[in-house]
Amino acid sequence: MRLVRCALPCAILLAASACKNKDAPRPIPRDAAVVELHVDWVACEAALRKAPTLPASTRAKAIIDACPVCGDWSPILMWGTPHDEGGPLRNAIEEAMLRCHAYCEPNAKQRFLGALDNARGANVRTPWRLLGDVCKAEVSSIPDNRFMSAPYFALDRIARAIGARDPKLLDGIVVPLPALTFSGVGVQLPAAEVVTPELPAVAITIIADVRLGQPPRARLTANGVVVDLGTPEPYPGALVTDLKAELAKLPTQPVVVLASAALPAAKVVDALRGAGSSTLFLGAAAPSAPQAWQIPGYVPVALRDAAAANAVKLDVRAGAVIEPPTGTAPIVLVIAPDATVADLAAALARVAKANRTEAAVIKAAK
Repeated sequence: MRLVRCALPCAILLAASACKNKDAPRPIPRDAAVVELHVDWVACEAALRKAPTLPASTRAKAIIDACPVCGDWSPILMWGTPHDEGGPLRNAIEEAMLRCHAYCEPNAKQRFLGALDNARGANVRTPWRLLGDVCKAEVSSIPDNRFMSAPYFALDRIARAIGARDPKLLDGIVVPLPALTFSGVGVQLPAAEVVTPELPAVAITIIADVRLGQPPRARLTANGVVVDLGTPEPYPGALVTDLKAELAKLPTQPVVVLASAALPAAKVVDALRGAGSSTLFLGAAAPSAPQAWQIPGYVPVALRDAAAANAVKLDVRAGAVIEPPTGTAPIVLVIAPDATVADLAAALARVAKANRTEAAVIKAAK
C-alpha cells in the first residue's frame, strides 16, 4: 500500500491532457480540497482483472471493496442507516461526498443534502435520484435515474478514476443491476438458503402483469457506468400475452422468474404453465451484493408444470418448512392458496439442499 493523492483529482489532471479527445473521461468539478488517501492500487487493479471471472452477483462488491478511490466507502454505502442505529454521522456523509467530488453544481449539493435527513431509515433513495436528476451523465444517471444509489455512485467514481489511469482494466467488466422498473420500483426478491449467484439472460418479471426481457446490467467504462436495459423493450421488457410463443422465439436457455417475495406463489405457477418447454428457475436475492443492493440470482431447481406418477407430494403453505425425502423419487410442490413467493423460494432451497435439481410445481386442488 502506498500514499497517493485522491484518485479523482488524478483523473481530472489526466483527463485534461486529453481534452481534445471527445471520448476522454469528462472532468468532475472540484468542490473540496485535495486530501491524502491511502489507495492500494495493486489490490484495486488485481480485483478489476479478476472481476470478469467472478460470479456475476459478487463483482460489484468485490470492486467497491478493493478500490476506495474516495477513501472509506462506509459513510456513503451506509448513508441510509440512521446514526442511532449504527449508521454514519451526517457530517461523515457530507465529507465523503466532497472527497468524491459528487456535485456537478451547487444545486446538486443542495438537493442531495436537503433530502438526506428525511430519507435516512426510510428505505428510499431520494437524495441519489435528485443528484441524478441534476448531474445526469456526470454521475452516470442515464438513460434514467432508476439505478441511482450509493453502490452505483461508487462504481461510477471507480470507473472514472481507473479509466484515467488505465482504461483497459475496465474491459469485460459487466455487473448485474437491481431489477428496477423505470419508476425505480423494484422486485423485492425472496431470500433463500441456496442461491446461484448468476443471472440468466432472460427474465420473466411478474409485477401487476407479466413481462419478458433482459435483466438490467452495466459495463464500467472510462466515462462511468453504461447501463444495458435490453432490447427491443428496456427492462422489465415487453408485456406478454402468449408466454409460450414468446419464449419459443428465443434460443434454448434457462429463464429466471422474478417476483416479489410477498406475491402469491400461485402467480409463479401460472407463469410456469404458460412457458411451454422452457426451463424456468425462481429468482432470489443473490449473496455478496453491495450494501443496500438486491441483485437477482436464482434457486438452482428447474421448475416443471407436471408431476410424474410416482412423485412425492410436499405441501407448500405459508410459513411451513418442507422435508424432502431421501431417494430419487420425483418431487412435486403443491402450492396452497396462502403460500407466497417467499414460501416457494424456501421450499425450493430445501429441495436443492437435498441434491435435487428439479421439481414440479402445481396448485393445490380447491
